Amino acid sequence: TKSYFAQKGWPLAETVDEAPARAHATFKGWYNPAANDDKGINRNSAYISSYLTYVEGKEADPVPFDFGSKIFADTDLYAVYTADAKYRELTLDPNYDGADKVVVKIYDGQNVGDQIAAQTSISRDGYTLSGWWTDPVSEKIGSDVYKLDLDRAADSSVPFPAYGTYYAHWT
Repeated sequence: TKSYFAQKGWPLAETVDEAPARAHATFKGWYNPAANDDKGINRNSAYISSYLTYVEGKEADPVPFDFGSKIFADTDLYAVYTADAKYRELTLDPNYDGADKVVVKIYDGQNVGDQIAAQTSISRDGYTLSGWWTDPVSEKIGSDVYKLDLDRAADSSVPFPAYGTYYAHWT
């Protein structure tokens, strides 16, 4: 977060720094979520997700901030990005005392097991990992408990895998 000052009624011009970098995303522009289009309708908030990524719309495009416009009040601007590679973060809990949880990024279209193996080497002396489950104790598959399918490709449209924590089960 940065603050810039411009005299009331003057344009902000090019005072704002270049676009901040963000992994796996492309800078789309500076947007004011409260801005109205030329018909006086606020469209920006519908096109900017809570992750500050651009959401494709049906009615119109969001209105980028016009740095030549005059500023009459405090104005919030947000750097908005298009997501280049869709991914979700999962927390892997080794599920034994003294072990640290690990957060991994799982990218769409890629095998889940390969991605986990590339990002972490969770092991436990004297044990073999039998799988990652949504419950730290139970292996009884039900509506709230399931085993993570490591042979499947990630797909955010399904969504698979689901967000959350997965617990190691050991033999």
